[in-house]
Amino acid sequence: MSKINSTTLKLNQNNLFQGYIGLGYSNGLWMWNDGTPLSPETNWAPQQPSRNDLIRCASTGIKLFDADWNWKWNDLKCDRILPVFCEVV
Repeated sequence: MSKINSTTLKLNQNNLFQGYIGLGYSNGLWMWNDGTPLSPETNWAPQQPSRNDLIRCASTGIKLFDADWNWKWNDLKCDRILPVFCEVV
């Protein structure tokens, strides 16, 4: 992800801008929204995913003053209101 168009980045109280990446957890597997299983090569942040069965969506984003965190994947509950990052083909 090198470019974000038509979006004003709004940081939350943790200096974080994040959005869903179309990756969800179901029946013991992480899968993309199109049904493709997650390959072994991933971009999870350290200590992610959390292995909590209540947390079934994945996000990425940028964090101000923490370049090591940027664009790493994090799992989170699916009920958060976040933008969605889409792949352009």
